[in-house]
Amino acid sequence: MVGQVGNLILVDPKTNGELGTKPYKEKKKILIDKGYKLPNEFLDVDALTPELITNNTLRISKLARTQVWRV
Repeated sequence: MVGQVGNLILVDPKTNGELGTKPYKEKKKILIDKGYKLPNEFLDVDALTPELITNNTLRISKLARTQVWRV
């Protein structure tokens, strides 16, 4: 699932370094503590599954199509 847009969260370089290769549960806490908004689907889980990442990729692509580019 590496490389899918649904697996990416835009963060500043310092936060990115703090996240490193930590498990998602730890990353989630760091991101929330720093005020980053996570997708609702990612809030109630302690691990990201391929299904969650794929669904988030589809969600983002729909937003891009309908809200950003209005295709």
